[in-house]
Amino acid sequence: MTTARFYVDHTALLEGRLVLEGSYHHHLSRVLRMRSGQSLQLMDGKGCIARGSILSISPTRTSIAVDEINEVERERPRLKLFQALPQG
Repeated sequence: MTTARFYVDHTALLEGRLVLEGSYHHHLSRVLRMRSGQSLQLMDGKGCIARGSILSISPTRTSIAVDEINEVERERPRLKLFQALPQG
């Protein structure tokens, strides 16, 4: 089974607890049918990836505890540049 991943705000990630509402809550509770105690991955898009666990799910929001935060080093893209020279 794959791990559910959600993008969250960087400051919310560092606080240690966060609440998902709206479309994220709907996707987590209705589409993925996750339950309390299950783990998920939280990303901020700036190089931090955290592992979290669901504390509680209410009809309008999901409370999550951040268990562990890891910083990932960004990969540098490999770029090769070629020049096409015309003949004559």
